[in-house]
Amino acid sequence: MEFLPGIHSLETTMGPRPVFMYILRGDKTVLIDTGLPDTPTQVIFPYLKKIGVDPATVDMAIITHGDVDHFGGNYTLKQTAPKCLIVSHRIDMNWASDKEITKKERYQMFEEEHGVGYDPDTLAWIMDLAGPPVPVDIGVSGGESVRIGPNWAVEIFHAPGHTPGHLVVWDPKNQGVFMGEAALGYGLCSNEGAYFSPPPYYDRDAYLGTLDLLSSLKPKYLFNTHFGIMKDEAVAKFLWESRDYVERADNALVRALKEGNPDGLNLKELCAKLDSVLGPYENAGELGPVVTGHLKSMKKTGKIAVKSKTGDYPRWTLV
Repeated sequence: MEFLPGIHSLETTMGPRPVFMYILRGDKTVLIDTGLPDTPTQVIFPYLKKIGVDPATVDMAIITHGDVDHFGGNYTLKQTAPKCLIVSHRIDMNWASDKEITKKERYQMFEEEHGVGYDPDTLAWIMDLAGPPVPVDIGVSGGESVRIGPNWAVEIFHAPGHTPGHLVVWDPKNQGVFMGEAALGYGLCSNEGAYFSPPPYYDRDAYLGTLDLLSSLKPKYLFNTHFGIMKDEAVAKFLWESRDYVERADNALVRALKEGNPDGLNLKELCAKLDSVLGPYENAGELGPVVTGHLKSMKKTGKIAVKSKTGDYPRWTLV
C-alpha cells in the first residue's frame, strides 16, 4: 500500500516471520532492502507495475545490513534493473555481496570457537535465501543524503549493534526512520505474533548507542523489517522495550555467572541459562549474539575473566 505520499509498504514472509520492504517514489525510485530471491518478481515488480513504474527504472536499493532477508533479492533486481545502484555500509559490503562470506563470518561465527550454531538443514535453508552473489555498487559510511524528489531528501545514518555496518534511513520530511533491524524490541515474532527468537544484537554498547540515535531523532514513524510500521506511542514503546531487554539481559547474565561453577560457563551453557529467563526460544543458541555482546562489554570494564582448558571452549567467570 501507499502509506504516505511516495512511501509504499510491501510484505512477504521468511519462514515463520513477516518481512517488510519499502519503496520511496519521487523523481527517483529507491528500495529499502530487496528481501529474498523471489521477492522482486513476486512482490516488488508487480507492485511497481501496479503504480505505473517500470521495474527496469529502479534507481537505487539501500541495503540496511548484510542479512540474507535484506539482500537476497539483489541478483533478481539487477537482472531486471541493471543500472540500479545497490548501496550498503562499507563494513557490511562483503556480507551483502557474497553469501559464502556471510555464511562463514555471520551465520557460523560461533561454531568453531564456541560450538554454538545452526543445524545443517537450517543453515542450508538460510543460505538458499541469499540468492546468487552480486557486488554492492556503493559503500557508504553514514552522513550521506539521497534526493528522492522535489523538496524531499533522506539521510543515511550508521546504526551498528545488530550488525557492525547496519544503516538506517531518516526521512525528515515525514519524520520516519526506515530502520531494518536497528532496534529489535523483545525479539522476533512469528506471523501469528508470538516471540520465537531473541533480539539478535551482536554488540551491546553499539546497540544502545543506536537506540540513543533513534530516540534523538524523535520519529513519528518507524518503518521496520519484521514488525511493520509503528506510529507515535507505539514508537516510544518499542524503543523502550528494546532498551529494557538489554537491561534484563545484563541482569540475567550476571546472575548466571554468579550461580555458575568456579571454572566458569561456556557460551552454550550461558545461552541455556539465559533462555530459561528471557525465553524460552525455539533455539537457545540464537542467544549467542546477545550473550557475547554483553560479555564483550563486561570484559572492557574488567568485570569478567576468560578461562579455558586445553581442548575446551572458552569459559567466563565474574571477577
